[in-house]
Amino acid sequence: MTRQEVWALIKRLDDIRKAHSLESIMTPDERKTLSEEEESICECLEPLINSLPPGRGKVVARTRIIDGYDCGWIARTLHYSRSCIYKSLGDAIKSMSRGDE
Repeated sequence: MTRQEVWALIKRLDDIRKAHSLESIMTPDERKTLSEEEESICECLEPLINSLPPGRGKVVARTRIIDGYDCGWIARTLHYSRSCIYKSLGDAIKSMSRGDE
């Protein structure tokens, strides 16, 4: 999977999570479709994250992508600067997609 494809999946996952705030005006079928798509994307990305070596990059990738927390929250929780978290996330995504580039 290329880096652009990984980023596109992450962006779609973020869009789905934002759409959950509109659940009160969605039909049950729309809610189910969103949940299934979110689960499908997470299942696609999780093996890539699990293949990362242990360390800050893996923790940041899992927390940001799978758990859905923003980088500011991760930075405050881990006591790192936000720029350090963004760099770790970028490096993790680069490692996740390295095999196909």
